[in-house]
Amino acid sequence: MNTKLVTTCRWSGNGRTKLVARFHIAQKTSHGHGQSQDAIITLQAIILDGWYTRWEIHVQLTPTANALTAFAAKMRPFAYLQNTFLFQQLPLQQQQPPQRNQQQSLAGSCPELNNGMTDEARKMFVDKHNEYRSLIAKGQAKGKPGQFAPKAARMLKVNYDCNVEANAMEWAKDCTFGMNMAAMLKRWGNNMHMIPSKINNKTEAAATSVAAWFGDLQKYGVPDKNVFTMDIYTTLSKYSQLAWQSSNRIGYVVVPCWESWTVVVCEYNPGGDLPGEKIYHEGDPCRRDADCQCPGCICSRDEALCIAP
Repeated sequence: MNTKLVTTCRWSGNGRTKLVARFHIAQKTSHGHGQSQDAIITLQAIILDGWYTRWEIHVQLTPTANALTAFAAKMRPFAYLQNTFLFQQLPLQQQQPPQRNQQQSLAGSCPELNNGMTDEARKMFVDKHNEYRSLIAKGQAKGKPGQFAPKAARMLKVNYDCNVEANAMEWAKDCTFGMNMAAMLKRWGNNMHMIPSKINNKTEAAATSVAAWFGDLQKYGVPDKNVFTMDIYTTLSKYSQLAWQSSNRIGYVVVPCWESWTVVVCEYNPGGDLPGEKIYHEGDPCRRDADCQCPGCICSRDEALCIAP
């Protein structure tokens, strides 16, 4: 199966919410019947009063590109989502300071979760995040030719959170990818990566997905002033969430979806990609614990990362 982007539409609502909708055609070959077409709608919403969410909805429509285009022209997803999910009325919450509890570890081990994930894959996911965050902190992360992302003064080292993984699996397991209300209420962020083939090796899927998110930096370049804005939402939001300074607790899952796809979902606690805010604070990386400017944090000089208690 392969997909192609048909159109991208944008809507605004009362000055505080913008919605981006991408309409795709997925083509699959049927034996003896040529090609049939299903529609994939990707809805991405940003709430501009201090936090955001995004989600994807996969639906089957009439099997023609013309019908999909007509549907896109008539659809008013902002009104639909506002009336259906009332996401504008969700309570605002303050982000909690970084901390680790008994369900969290740097390496990633969740014996209480019997969901098919492996500790090897969890460790790969953590290690790749920290590898790329370390490159960023040291000023070695390449953007477009001649570009480097600015150094990070107090980039946090990520650790694995089994509670976050449990929520990611609950949301992703049936491959519908509707509203992730639990993550929204907790102000968690997410990244997704879709692989158009079945991948049984979850460790490989972990490495591939994180590399793809980090690779957007080289593809699209360093964000202007290192600030997350609407302008980079459709291009660099996965990189910026990966690099978000305070997003230090992660959980991820790999699920087979549809006929021949693999979907990787990562959730971040706390979430990032807040419009108008710095992705991370620039400056020379920490050399002593006090440079981290967070209670109980330890500076890992070799990694140029701060380890939260």
